[in-house]
Amino acid sequence: MAPYNDGLLAFLFRQLFYTIPEVPPVELHGKSVLVTGANSGVGFCLALELASHGAKVLAAVRSVPKGEAAKQRILERVPTAQVDVQECDLASFDSVKAFANQMKQESKTFDLVILNAGVWCSQWMASTDGFDISLQVSVAR
Repeated sequence: MAPYNDGLLAFLFRQLFYTIPEVPPVELHGKSVLVTGANSGVGFCLALELASHGAKVLAAVRSVPKGEAAKQRILERVPTAQVDVQECDLASFDSVKAFANQMKQESKTFDLVILNAGVWCSQWMASTDGFDISLQVSVAR
């Protein structure tokens, strides 16, 4: 039996009297966060929300111009936001290695890492490394 398959009155009761617990406010000043795929979709929304709570956000994106545009959109909404943009194309192991080496050289550390980037293709496509692009970007992290 499916959950909550108990009729209209029960549904209305839940809608009227059940409240979702509030998430306590989070203070992220001084925290450093890496978000992959931060130029659009869920990654952008996460970067915006994290920046609005004071986190310093590093947006790791495939396209730097799109990442810079996302950064500007964040700054329009949160003028005090600290957002940096770096190229990290997860469809290329060379790009990922270059990104990791740059973070190592700069001695960057992160309090939180959100591996959001993903891609889905309806047909098989090879990455620049010859692997299935969906698996390489979305799984092989």
